[in-house]
Amino acid sequence: MGTSIVLGLDFVFETFKKKFKGNSFLGHIIFENKIISSSIFFYSADFAHYHLSGSDEAFLTLNPNSLLIFKTIEYFKNMNKKILHLGGGSDQSVENSLYRFK
Repeated sequence: MGTSIVLGLDFVFETFKKKFKGNSFLGHIIFENKIISSSIFFYSADFAHYHLSGSDEAFLTLNPNSLLIFKTIEYFKNMNKKILHLGGGSDQSVENSLYRFK
């Protein structure tokens, strides 16, 4: 039998904070004093990367993740970043909502 290791999200996020200090941030969209969308962003001298996002389903009609990406593009543009990498869907299928979004 194999061994499995389960790490809590607190461990993962604390590791991100330590390892990428000064080169990352957790962005939020706040509506009526509530976080409705968040994402982790990493960056280097010229490039930025969008990673692990989530939105409150009750507010999806507001498109909070799109607003978060738009505001982050403005932020990175002011930091003179050349590229914001959004990652990609697992394939280019028309049914792949992640690929279509990006």
